[in-house]
Amino acid sequence: KLRGVKIIPNIPRLNIPRFNTWSVTFLSGDEELVNVWINETELEKLRGMIRKLCIERGLCINIEGILLSR
Repeated sequence: KLRGVKIIPNIPRLNIPRFNTWSVTFLSGDEELVNVWINETELEKLRGMIRKLCIERGLCINIEGILLSR
């Protein structure tokens, strides 16, 4: 079961070249299942897909968005 999604903005690092990149971690309880880096366009598509799943199928998915001031 997918219990939650944690979305955090990229903190600039040497191996991550772009500032508009987000880390998305899929969680099962406290266990991380997968972590991916996506750009802002893909992040909006992911948010839209999750909203659609929640509305059409009645699924409850927790989304935790942490926005850092730039």
